[in-house]
Amino acid sequence: MPRLSPIAICLLGIALFSAGAGAQTLGDMRDLAPEERKAYWESLSEEERSAQREAWRLERDSMSTEERQALAEQKRAEARERWDTMTPEEQAAARENRKARTEQRREKQRERWAAMSPEEQEEARENRRVRVEERRARKEAQRTDGSD
Repeated sequence: MPRLSPIAICLLGIALFSAGAGAQTLGDMRDLAPEERKAYWESLSEEERSAQREAWRLERDSMSTEERQALAEQKRAEARERWDTMTPEEQAAARENRKARTEQRREKQRERWAAMSPEEQEEARENRRVRVEERRARKEAQRTDGSD
């Protein structure tokens, strides 16, 4: 199991204990109806959301390769089923909603970036490089573990 940084431990603690009803595990969230999931997420503060994301990341990181692959396949199957049950109008609306959410996310990122000092921008670039390298290393490890 990977060694947790003090920050990750603090975030995990916040995620587990600050939400009163408790933080949701990945499985708990999957079991909620989309409306319930949205209501839960919107009830959290930005700090709680960040802590929850970190807790889910840690939960995913602790899964075996087979568990992660099974989870990914389950999510794909659920998405396919939802898509296949939509009318053409609902599919068109879903496409538009996705485009709008993507543009909102990008606009938020642009605003955050514009508000950063050059030093903060460089730090953000470096953090991104590190995350990308860590992700590549995990994927490579999974690939080599699975091919033996």
